[in-house]
Amino acid sequence: MRPGGGGLTLPRLAGWLLADVLLMLLVVVLGTEVVPALPSAGTAAGPDRATAPAGPPPPAPPHGASSASLDPQSESVVAHVDPDALLGGSPAAAADLAEQLRRGIRPYRSRRAALVLVWGSAAACRGCAADPVRSAELARRVAPGVPEVAPEFFPAYDPRIIRAHEDGEGQVGTVRLELFFVRD
Repeated sequence: MRPGGGGLTLPRLAGWLLADVLLMLLVVVLGTEVVPALPSAGTAAGPDRATAPAGPPPPAPPHGASSASLDPQSESVVAHVDPDALLGGSPAAAADLAEQLRRGIRPYRSRRAALVLVWGSAAACRGCAADPVRSAELARRVAPGVPEVAPEFFPAYDPRIIRAHEDGEGQVGTVRLELFFVRD
């Protein structure tokens, strides 16, 4: 020990020893964690059903839930619109948008949309770049009406399932639907 208090004193050594012991315990605890192995593609995830003893059936999923999942591959449908007319509530502009969306989803009609992202792109003036505020307003205006285009294809409107977004990157005067499908 050095005199003068600037060196390694017994309390400092004890502190470093405690820190080292705690670090060693952390390494030991993390090193002993057991992670269950994932089944490979060629093996079954559970016991063979033919040899497994009969037991109670698995619990039913919660009301409204199913065993279907979300397909991570999405498809885009783009409609060219007059943002001013749509934002102004024009029935003709809304009917034109609905018809373009019906034609756009035609190749996917054998599937069911599970999640729909609605992207709007609108400018504040003719010839201007996309305005984020007007683009978001356009998407918010269009999103609730999407299920009415094809009720058998789109889910019922819920802002968690049919989400409105602004698109500063898209071509001004477009509405783009990003469709995610149910995978059975």
